[in-house]
Amino acid sequence: SPEMSEDQKELCRYAGLWYLEQKETIKGCRLIFRTVGTLVGRDEIVPFTTALDALFAEKMYSDLVFEAAERRFDPADEGYPLRISVYYRYGVSLYYLKRYKEALVQLQSAANAGYPEDELSYYMAESLKELRRVNEAIPWAEKACASSPRDRRFRALLVSLYNADGRRKDAERASRGN
Repeated sequence: SPEMSEDQKELCRYAGLWYLEQKETIKGCRLIFRTVGTLVGRDEIVPFTTALDALFAEKMYSDLVFEAAERRFDPADEGYPLRISVYYRYGVSLYYLKRYKEALVQLQSAANAGYPEDELSYYMAESLKELRRVNEAIPWAEKACASSPRDRRFRALLVSLYNADGRRKDAERASRGN
């Protein structure tokens, strides 16, 4: 934040990372996020994404995730590829909080930025399914299955979508993994 000197920010980031190592995720994230302005800078990206990863790994879909997602990223920065994962994590967090329309926006941003498709496609399909937009969900579920054919969650989702759309033969074929 603007009232902190660069030395104070650096100390705060190190303390935050230490708390993350001690499994005190919330405390560590709060310290790290305090040091980050509205535009995440080059020195902030690694601690920032580390904190976000910790929240995500522990399924802590809380206001901290939303606070993190409010930050903006500069596409010209060399760290930008790391940052596109923020859109994905925020989208998944919104999905688990049953905020499906908002989840779609963030997941689409991740897709547009080139985030890998398997899990992203799954959550796009799930969000669309929850919004009862089955016809739009099917291609996303098909992409998820194509990228990870052995993933049972992906196949079960595709089968349920085909059934919801009245496509019984496609559902039977998908349930066999064909």
